[in-house]
Amino acid sequence: VGFFQQNAVIEALQDNPNYDGYLWMGDDVWLNYPQILSTMDLNKVWIYNKDFFTHSLNNPDPVHDGWRWNEDFALPALRANWNKIPKIFRDRVPTALGSPDMIVSTPSDVAYLPKRFAKDFVSIASQLRDVLFEIAVASTLRLVAKPDEKQLFHDAQYVWENVKREHVWDFWNANVAFVHPVKLGSQKLRDISIKWLTTVKQKFNFSDDFFKC
Repeated sequence: VGFFQQNAVIEALQDNPNYDGYLWMGDDVWLNYPQILSTMDLNKVWIYNKDFFTHSLNNPDPVHDGWRWNEDFALPALRANWNKIPKIFRDRVPTALGSPDMIVSTPSDVAYLPKRFAKDFVSIASQLRDVLFEIAVASTLRLVAKPDEKQLFHDAQYVWENVKREHVWDFWNANVAFVHPVKLGSQKLRDISIKWLTTVKQKFNFSDDFFKC
């Protein structure tokens, strides 16, 4: 929970303006590059659209207990900065989110932004630097592009329970977009994962550089 990631994304976009697109993900995301590159459109914004929550910007009572809506850095911070967002993007809220005062919160561990949206992304996100990442970035990604300019991730796997994390490879298959979070903290899990990754490397004919990270 925090703001570092969106500030890092903003600075990366500003400092590196000449790339065709920008992919970001957390350091505990296991991304299925072959699946992503074969199914996702590099000309569209990629967003995660499962397990997302919406909330009325003007409703003082949270509609659910998740995503820490009432923390100072969540809904109150968004309210305080909302009108700083250029009106052209705020006017997109009814179409993008279903209601004129609706905002969204969802996992934002992986996203992709084509170059043509980078300037608008920075314009919006720069006004939300002090807002919870999962709210600021999730809302920005939905406002920066029109409905036909966005593409949803397919079959992403979120592994929240500790028992699942000990068998994270069971959630990987050729069709999964990504798995999160992948925590290789214990030596036992690292050893087992290396053996499993060796099988993946051979199956997909990855080069030896596969393990150099």
